[in-house]
Amino acid sequence: MNDVSDVAARIQEEVTEIAEVLARRQGKSVRDVWNEALSLPRVRYETKVLKEGGDEIAIERPSL
Repeated sequence: MNDVSDVAARIQEEVTEIAEVLARRQGKSVRDVWNEALSLPRVRYETKVLKEGGDEIAIERPSL
């Protein structure tokens, strides 16, 4: 992987880990935590959900 791919993969892992911790603490599914985050305007417009189903989360930076 190149440097950009490495950084993107690392960020995705960290975001997923944060969502899992919040889900456990709040007694919610990761999907519910993620949907709650997407309700925030900045997150909603700067993030694109790639996968649906279960608690999988994938993000990518949208093209400008």
